[in-house]
Amino acid sequence: MRFTSKLAVATAFMLGAAAGGYGIANAASSPAPSPGPANGPVAARSALATVVQPNPMAVYVPLKNCRAVATATAGGKIPNGATRDFQMTGTTGFTTQGGTSGGCGVPSYATAVSARVTSTAADANGAFIAYPTGTPVGQGTLYYAKGVNVTTGANLQIGTGGKVTVKNVLGPAHLAIDVNGYFAPQIQAHIELDGTLTSATPLVTSSSRPGTGVFVANVARDVSACAAHADPDGSGGYISSAVPSGSTVTIYTYNLAGTPTNIRFTLSVTC
Repeated sequence: MRFTSKLAVATAFMLGAAAGGYGIANAASSPAPSPGPANGPVAARSALATVVQPNPMAVYVPLKNCRAVATATAGGKIPNGATRDFQMTGTTGFTTQGGTSGGCGVPSYATAVSARVTSTAADANGAFIAYPTGTPVGQGTLYYAKGVNVTTGANLQIGTGGKVTVKNVLGPAHLAIDVNGYFAPQIQAHIELDGTLTSATPLVTSSSRPGTGVFVANVARDVSACAAHADPDGSGGYISSAVPSGSTVTIYTYNLAGTPTNIRFTLSVTC
């Protein structure tokens, strides 16, 4: 058995550059961003020649083009040296950042979004730096010019709270982010107290709770050689273990006294 606790883990990724390439599809092979302008005509496109190594367990899910951020609508220009956190997952917090009410359909388990990032109405030449919230500032940038709208396609790694942080250098300038897809682990699921799935990636087909503190997740592939981990939700301490075998993962959950206990948890399987 393994003692686990709920942790918020953010993996460093910079716009146009990657630290190890974790959780991101190759920029050269990922689906192309939707065509057309964002928040005004595109006068130039910034393309950074950086190879981003893919995570073999990442799955790309395309979405209808959706505005997640528009500082021209809400929040105003980002000043020189300022940072702002922008929500990417879930259904709340979008209208206050100029995004679509109800969000863009990016689930909580997504590790990154595919997006068009646009600068508009810049007062001077400058740059945006985008990175996962909760991690150090990255090195990759979207460069913009005074009075010129610039758009680039990018995979943005999601950090703490389902957010992306953007730092502005010089400017000030407006920022728009249009999401057209997301990346997610191939095998991950959130399982409720009664054993039902709250959410899951496509390879997790079903789950059940055959006994107190015993859960079974069914997966559409052989996971015998994979590593499985159950991360309890909520407060308090719990003990859990996840055992993959064939096309199922059996999860055992206990309280700190060692008594089988039903809990909510997130199951992750890495192969």
